[in-house]
Amino acid sequence: MIDSMSVDALNGKGLVINQLGKYEEAITWFDKALEINPHFVDAMYNKADALGELGKYEEALVWTDKALTLKPITHNNSNSNDLLLPND
Repeated sequence: MIDSMSVDALNGKGLVINQLGKYEEAITWFDKALEINPHFVDAMYNKADALGELGKYEEALVWTDKALTLKPITHNNSNSNDLLLPND
């Protein structure tokens, strides 16, 4: 059984670290969440975002595509439309 609270906590820690601009470290936390639940779409999108911030666009696209395969973006969940755009 997947412990969703642990997955959410790991992903949340990655988000905070990502906001601090520590993208490589954030990716390690997203990866830890994905080790527990390889289908955790939020961690996939967050990993793609961090990879994009590092300029690793090809790898970011791979993770975005994986997430889209599991949960396509619709009008109701389209807040991820700027995932791969670098911050200005």
